[in-house]
Amino acid sequence: MDKKLYKDYIKVDSDFIPVFSRNSDKIYPNKWQSFYPHDTFKSILVSLVETLEQSSEQKNKSLWMSGAYGTGKTYASFTLKHILEDDISSIESYFHANKLDSVLTRLKGVRAKGDILVVHKSADSNLNTQNKLFNSIVESVKEALNNKYSDPYLGKESLIEKVLTIIKDPYSPFNFEAAFNKYKSRFPEYTKPKEIIEDLETLDLDSKLSIIETIMGIAEELNYNWTTTAAETINWLDDVIKRNNLHSIVFIWDEFTEYFKNNVNNITGLQEIAMASSAISFYFFLITHSDINQLIKDSNAK
Repeated sequence: MDKKLYKDYIKVDSDFIPVFSRNSDKIYPNKWQSFYPHDTFKSILVSLVETLEQSSEQKNKSLWMSGAYGTGKTYASFTLKHILEDDISSIESYFHANKLDSVLTRLKGVRAKGDILVVHKSADSNLNTQNKLFNSIVESVKEALNNKYSDPYLGKESLIEKVLTIIKDPYSPFNFEAAFNKYKSRFPEYTKPKEIIEDLETLDLDSKLSIIETIMGIAEELNYNWTTTAAETINWLDDVIKRNNLHSIVFIWDEFTEYFKNNVNNITGLQEIAMASSAISFYFFLITHSDINQLIKDSNAK
């Protein structure tokens, strides 16, 4: 009788990635196909497909995934991203190999209705105000549109563009040069307003949001208010979805725990946008380390 060794049954993945990340996905674009679809993942996948089918108001809503550190949430999120946006022909083998043919049939039906824009964003510890949340959503969607299409419609003027237009205008009711001189200590890295404008036109999103928050705080002290609301954000998203002929937008926000910690009793804006899903086909897919009952303290949240 031949002896069987462990190597006859188990194969070690030489490209195993202990901590999956955006960079991992970029370097190994097909690595997602190695993700094992356990029962929890299958349930999440089915729920996501049901949401995108938009068959009922009860199922047509944003989703939430929680789990402890190291449980593969990020890896799972990138697997979902590829499933929703890669060519159908390139994902069929994954479904066949894992006996998910019935889900594939439903997914094909959803994707036949139009493009799904997937936005994948990681943690942002600076999201401590409603304005930062709204602006981060808008700018992240714009970035995803630019990555997906050569000439996308980017909607009406976003908050960053609005602020830039105003502070660049010497005849604006908000005199940015005078405000800069009065509150210069709040801009320790800058010597003149022009440098701030240049950074707002070139820096990454998180850096821009920090600068915008400072400018908006100063403007409010000077009784000038350009605050963005949840309604404005929802209208912008609706406009972008329709004008780009999208079936929907799925906003996967990994490591979202920090937002709730920074906004323990103020999640109204987030809730309003999440509840608009059925009307505008925009769906959050929030990923946190703790479950909803541990994170949300707002008694008015539903």
